[in-house]
Parts: sequence; C-alpha cells; structure tokens
Amino acid sequence: KYFYEDAIATVYIFMAVYASKVLKFGDSEQRLFLMTATTFAMAGAFAAGFVTDRIGPRRTIMIVLAGWVVFLSAAAATTERSHFWVIGPGLGVLLGSMWTSSRPLLVTLVPRESQGEFFALSELTGKMSAVVGPALWGLIILLAERAGASQINQYRWAIASLIVMIVIGAA
Repeated sequence: KYFYEDAIATVYIFMAVYASKVLKFGDSEQRLFLMTATTFAMAGAFAAGFVTDRIGPRRTIMIVLAGWVVFLSAAAATTERSHFWVIGPGLGVLLGSMWTSSRPLLVTLVPRESQGEFFALSELTGKMSAVVGPALWGLIILLAERAGASQINQYRWAIASLIVMIVIGAA
C-alpha cells in the first residue's frame, strides 16, 4: 500500500507544478483545471462507494491502480494541453476512488479489536508518503536535468517513476 500511496500523494502535490511547467497553464487556467479535477475526485469517491460495495475493496483498488497506470502513462506520453483536460479529471476520479476503497479494505484485513492501531499506522504511512514521494520526484528531476534531459523529459521520467511505484504497490 505504501508504494502506490506514495505515488498518488506525489501526483496530488505536483499536479499544479506540472500544469505550470510542462503544460504552460496560466494561473486562471490552472485553477480551473484543479477545480475540475477536484470535482471529478468527488464524483469518483461517490461512485467508488457503490463499486466497492458491489465487487469488494480489493478488486476495486486493483482496477483503480490499473487506471492510474493508464492515465499516468497517457500523461507521460503527451504534452498536448487538450489531452490534459481528459487526463486531469480522469486522475481526479481515480484519486477519489482510491480514498473511498482503501479504508474498507483495511477493515476487511485486520481484526476488529486492532482496527484503531492499523488505521493509525495507515495514516502514518500516508504522511510519510507525502514526504518521500516529492523528494523522489525532485531527485529524479534533478538527475534528469544533470543528464541533459529536456524539461519535458525530466517530468516524463518523474511520472515514469510514479508508474513503477504503483506497479510495485499493486504487486
């Protein structure tokens, strides 16, 4: 869980930076983009509740993680601004879906009398991922820059690292 949570937290933190640096979104376009993605996250969270109840949290999470791989791969493959008006909301849906399905999974995995402890541990790893993921992202950008990669390729490499993290987490 830590690995995919790390990647997802990093996307959440760096979405605005990516929109500014790579896509060249201005401030107002960036705000609209983030508000749109957030609105879709709410819709994804709501829909994932129904899906989780129907097929279970583990299967829902595996589908959501596959979606993350697809959408992040699309983000790495293109810098066409219009494509990101589909990719951003798609990632929003996946973000909300992950939030909704991960808690029920934890409930099904741990004994009832230990749930408080495990939820605390889950929150702790979530907070750690908000530090480690961005540090890894920054390190990859720095190393790619030093290797002579263009700014777009620096960010593509960083996105590729997130895809690897998600695949490790899914495994």
